[in-house]
Amino acid sequence: MFREIPDELKGTNVRLDRLESRVAAVESRIAALENRQTETEIRLATEIIAVAGAVGDDHERRPAAFERRGA
Repeated sequence: MFREIPDELKGTNVRLDRLESRVAAVESRIAALENRQTETEIRLATEIIAVAGAVGDDHERRPAAFERRGA
């Protein structure tokens, strides 16, 4: 009975090592996703700022165009 314990412990350790490896792989994938998410948020924020600027410029040009027509 006591002879089986070391064998069972070895098997458990092997399973734990495999699990540890899988957890490390998942952590790596999560880190990559975090980086992609951050890059996407930066690109999106940049585009939103560009659109807001274009809308603001257009909004400023329209009253001037109406004033020229009315004059």
